[in-house]
Amino acid sequence: MVYTIMAVCIAAYIYLYDYLPKFERENIFFNFGCVPVDFKWWSPFTCTLLHGSVLHLIGNLYFFWIYGRTCEKALGMWKFALLYLVGAFFSVMAHVWTVPWLYRDVPTIGASGAISAVLGAFLVMFPKLKIRFLVLAFGRPLPSHGPAYFVLGSWFLLQLLYSLQIIGDSMAVAFWAHVAGFAAGALLGTIFVWLDSRIRQQPADDRERELLPAWQAFCSGEDPTPYLPVDDNDGLPFPARNRDPDSALLMAVMNMDHQAAFQAMMLEFKHARDNQDYARMLFYYYRLLRIYEPHDLPGDLHLYGAIAASRLNFIGIAAYGFRQAALSGAVDSTERLIQGTINILEKFGEESGAAILADRIIPQTDQVL
Repeated sequence: MVYTIMAVCIAAYIYLYDYLPKFERENIFFNFGCVPVDFKWWSPFTCTLLHGSVLHLIGNLYFFWIYGRTCEKALGMWKFALLYLVGAFFSVMAHVWTVPWLYRDVPTIGASGAISAVLGAFLVMFPKLKIRFLVLAFGRPLPSHGPAYFVLGSWFLLQLLYSLQIIGDSMAVAFWAHVAGFAAGALLGTIFVWLDSRIRQQPADDRERELLPAWQAFCSGEDPTPYLPVDDNDGLPFPARNRDPDSALLMAVMNMDHQAAFQAMMLEFKHARDNQDYARMLFYYYRLLRIYEPHDLPGDLHLYGAIAASRLNFIGIAAYGFRQAALSGAVDSTERLIQGTINILEKFGEESGAAILADRIIPQTDQVL
C-alpha cells in the first residue's frame, strides 16, 4: 500500500507538470484539491495525491516511506489503508474548519495530513523505537538518534505551535491539518493496539481456564490425563496437536514425567527471563514452587523469581524467593539479595518492609552474608 500510494503521487506529479499546460493543471487543483468554499466529498482523498512542487512531493513521501512501511507491516494492508483514509478525512476537515475566510477559495493539496496520521499511529505502536535523524547545529547537519516518543512528540508540538501562530507564519501550510491528522492516527492506532491485545489474550485466557483442572490434579499428585481437554476432531488431548511451549509442557504432565515437566518449565522460565517478561517468569516460578521442594530448585531460579515478584509487587513471594536464594548459596546471589531487600524497603515502606524482611529473609542470610 505504501509503495502504491507513492507511485500514484509520483505519477500524478509527472503527468501534471510534464504533460499539462499551467491552466489545465490549475483546473485540476480546483476540481480535485480541497477548496473550502466549494467542498466536494472526494476532496479529502484526491487532494492527497496532488503536490505543488518537487520539494513538497519529496518531503511528504520521505516521511511516508520512513514510517509507513513499518506501520503497514504491523497493521496489514487493509488496516493501513483505513488509517491513511481516516487521516486524510480528518486532516482536511480540520483545515476546512480553521482556514481564514481570506483563503477559503484557495485549493489545498498534499498528503501531509494523511501522513501525519501514520506518524501518530507509529508513535502509539512503537513509542520506544529508536529513530535516526539529523540535527542542524553550527550550520552543519549532525546525525543523532532518539526514541519515537521524543522525535515525533517534538514534531507534533512544533506543528501545534505553528497552528496557534505562536511561532512562524501558518498561512502557507495547513498546520491544523497536520495536528488533526496526527491526533486521528494516534487514536486509531490506540484502537488497533487494544483490539490486537484483546484478540491475542482471549485464546490464552481460554486455554488457561481449560488447563486449570489438569494443573490442579498434577500439583496434588493425581493423574491429570482425565482433566485434559479433548480435541473434537480425533479425540486426542489437544496438546498432541499444538506445539506451543505450554502444550509441550502439558505433554510431559500428561505422561506424568516430572523430569520432563521440570525441564520444560525451566526452559520457559529462562526464555521469559531473557525477554524480561516478569509476569511469565512469576507464573512459572509459582508453578515450580507448587510442585517441587524449594531446596530442589536452583538458587538462580529463586533469585530471578523473587526479582520478578518484586517488580510486580508480590511482596510475599519476593521475600520468600530472596530467602531461598540466600539459603541456596548461589555464587552471585549476595549482591542481588542485598539489592532486593533494599527494593522491598523502598517499595513498601521501611516499617512494613522491614517486618517482612525480618520474618522471612534476615534470619537465614547469615549463612551467605
